[in-house]
Amino acid sequence: MKRKIVLAAALLTFSTQAFGKATLFGKGATSCATAMNPQTKMESRAWVLGFWSGLNSAASMDRKNGAVGDSTDALGVIGEVELECANNPSQVLAQAVFNVYARLRQMGR
Repeated sequence: MKRKIVLAAALLTFSTQAFGKATLFGKGATSCATAMNPQTKMESRAWVLGFWSGLNSAASMDRKNGAVGDSTDALGVIGEVELECANNPSQVLAQAVFNVYARLRQMGR
């Protein structure tokens, strides 16, 4: 029960764009504009996939759907995140990833 409350609180924090209160590491703490810069884009793509995998792992540990994104491949996930970043370059990369993740989860994909 306690784990469900913690996970729900974490998801709520992410979904309300409150990353000022979250501890982020690596590229996820940078803006989309910075993360998608051609000089750092490959590193950012690796971060995206690791963060996505972490979200799925956390969900599966709580007996939730840990297969978000299984209707596509890594390049499809990256492409969706890059589109999200292009539409809002000032948001942090972690928020962009979570927005795409939440959208696909809601669609059952």
